[in-house]
Amino acid sequence: MKSPFKFLDAYTLDDRQAFFGREDEVATLYEMVAKNRLILVYGQSGTGKTSLIQCGLAARFDATDWYPLFIRRQTDINQSLAQRLRQASGLDDYGSAPLALEEIYVAGLRPVYFIVDQLEELFILGTPREQALFVQTVRDILDSGLPCRILFIIREEYLAYLYGFEKAIPTLFDSRLRVEPMSATKVKSVLEGSFRQFNIRVQAPEADNLQRIIDNVSGGRAGIPLPYLQVYLDSLYREDFTRSYPGRDNPPGDWLPIEFSRQEIDGMGRIENALEKFLHEQQTEIQRRLQRQFPQTGEDAVQKVLDAFVSEEGTKRPVGFEQRGDDLLVEKRWADLFRPLQPEALGACCRMLEQARLLRADGEHLELAHDALAILIDKQRSDQQRRLNEALRRLQYRHREFADTGEYLTRRQFNALEDLLPMLEDRLDDDVIKFVTASRKHAEQTERAELEAERRKRKQARRVAAAGISLAAVAFVGFALAWMQFLTANRAKIDIARNALQAQRNIATALKMDGKYDQALRQLEGTRQFISVLKPAEQAEIIQLETNWQKVRKFMAAGDSLGAAGDLRAALAQYREAQKTDRDDRIDNRVAQTSRDIETKFQEYRLFGEALYNARKYDQAIRNFEKALLLKPGDPEVTRKLEWCRQR
Repeated sequence: MKSPFKFLDAYTLDDRQAFFGREDEVATLYEMVAKNRLILVYGQSGTGKTSLIQCGLAARFDATDWYPLFIRRQTDINQSLAQRLRQASGLDDYGSAPLALEEIYVAGLRPVYFIVDQLEELFILGTPREQALFVQTVRDILDSGLPCRILFIIREEYLAYLYGFEKAIPTLFDSRLRVEPMSATKVKSVLEGSFRQFNIRVQAPEADNLQRIIDNVSGGRAGIPLPYLQVYLDSLYREDFTRSYPGRDNPPGDWLPIEFSRQEIDGMGRIENALEKFLHEQQTEIQRRLQRQFPQTGEDAVQKVLDAFVSEEGTKRPVGFEQRGDDLLVEKRWADLFRPLQPEALGACCRMLEQARLLRADGEHLELAHDALAILIDKQRSDQQRRLNEALRRLQYRHREFADTGEYLTRRQFNALEDLLPMLEDRLDDDVIKFVTASRKHAEQTERAELEAERRKRKQARRVAAAGISLAAVAFVGFALAWMQFLTANRAKIDIARNALQAQRNIATALKMDGKYDQALRQLEGTRQFISVLKPAEQAEIIQLETNWQKVRKFMAAGDSLGAAGDLRAALAQYREAQKTDRDDRIDNRVAQTSRDIETKFQEYRLFGEALYNARKYDQAIRNFEKALLLKPGDPEVTRKLEWCRQR
């Protein structure tokens, strides 16, 4: 049956006679667009930002006063904009956005209102290149001086992303409107206006029963989410109409009279779980129907499909698709999210979800009907599911990179994914599986090569040490024989002492280069008996060498101790001091390995922090982000996310 309430759909100009409760915001926005070329409209999910513009603001204009161009990112915001401009201007090759807008204005003599809805999708799903190109286009439009207004609609938790645009668009934050959740007073005006419009009466005492509806919808909250209000009224209307007019529907263009009684209102109960209840009921019913039609379908198929339409950040993810008969083929970059559901079963599932008003299709893209659904589906995700989604996203990204760079997964990346791979197998296509297998082989070959190189290096170091020791032994024998004659040849004494000292020094250097600092220092101390025969500059060189090696030993011992205690950054600082003092292979290896360990731990803390942030576990997310910043102080991305958590 037909219900007069919008459920999860936004209001449009056709609904202007039934749009209530936002008169003040509409007036403010109308005044803003009269004075400013760029307006930012933001607010929480479910406050009715899109309806405010598509219906409220639109109703303030005559058809000859404005030319609205509504834009959604879809696959790429620049492609969507280009397609919209081609449609509106009638030009296949319009040159630039300002030229297309000028053509539209000249043809219709109406100022263009360029309205970008759900701008947060550009940051959640878009690439840096896509963002930069879009900002430049906006800058070009503003600089052109054309009679054009630009309205950005964005969820307020993503406002921080816009600050990167401010350098290119200095006026970005000059004119902005925050759309607040509706108060109880405004909800009452919505109820009264809607009931008059749709021929609905409320049983006496009307004021008391209206308040009961408001209490049921608000659930004790100060602000009332509009999607919940629409779902509640839609459900209440359908149940009442079905009882009042069994088997009938409203006649075209009219609404049969009905009355909401106190008993019906009380029977509907509170709204706080109404949308969750609706989602669960529809998901369960569609799963049952899908398994009956396709017996091989997994028990969580519908849940996986719904989850695929939600980004890692808990927002809607538009997915491009192509319909071939009963088969539904989704765009390649998201295909893994829908595996192992076959195209025919996926098509049937998405049609059922669309009929249940959970999905919406615009001809080229499928997406959830509202952000409120994305939030609920994201809440249902387990920690395991979040890890799997994040792992799948990283794996797909690395596979795409491989096509450009030829770089396989590193051992560290492979180890981070390895325990999750068995659970991801049915969601990976053959190309990704081959990439994983090849990465494993490449990592093993690299490790074998590194191990062999290390063995060769150590063998060479031992040879050098052995040669040094042999030379020293020979030198000492020579020294012992020659020492007996030193009184007769003072010059010979000096030469022999120099040779013995050099041999001792060679042994010490070989031991030091092998990382055996204690033994190296003992060998170096043995040169003191000969040092008196050296020139002052040569004596200073030996003393400085001993001092440096003592510092190296100290730095390395401190680094090893700090590393064992988990303070990797402090350990790396000690190793680098040793590297600056007197470099060797052991020090270089410690610096390289500790740097890799820091990056690995940093990424772990960052990813765990993001997962906890998405799960709205802000205290735990803060702890992970703080640990990440201890490893890489000042990292801008983690710093920004830490501030978001602290503001919650």
